[in-house]
Amino acid sequence: MNGGPRPGAGRKPGGRNRAQQKAIDVAGQVLQEIDAKEKWKALLNCSEPKVIVDVMKYFTDRVYGRPQHMIGGNGTPVKIEFQWTGNPEWLKPQVQVNQQVIASEEIIKNLIEGS
Repeated sequence: MNGGPRPGAGRKPGGRNRAQQKAIDVAGQVLQEIDAKEKWKALLNCSEPKVIVDVMKYFTDRVYGRPQHMIGGNGTPVKIEFQWTGNPEWLKPQVQVNQQVIASEEIIKNLIEGS
């Protein structure tokens, strides 16, 4: 057999090489040794407005999801919408489908402080 794919050849799906695994292990050790909640609070109390805005954007994206983006090319933009009847099981009953939520700095601080 000359060239071409061979059965069983190549890296197994989902496998990581040693360098990737070592980086993940080191990152996990570092995160275990710091108080992440205090670090986020310190960033929110930073004197640099750009840092505060970036932290707020990060938290808002993680809590409420990223805003939708229009995808387009030459011509009419393509809009993709996902709809279903009723609320899926994983969606809390008090949240409506397609509800737009705007977070304030106070909401994010309350989330960080756990109150």
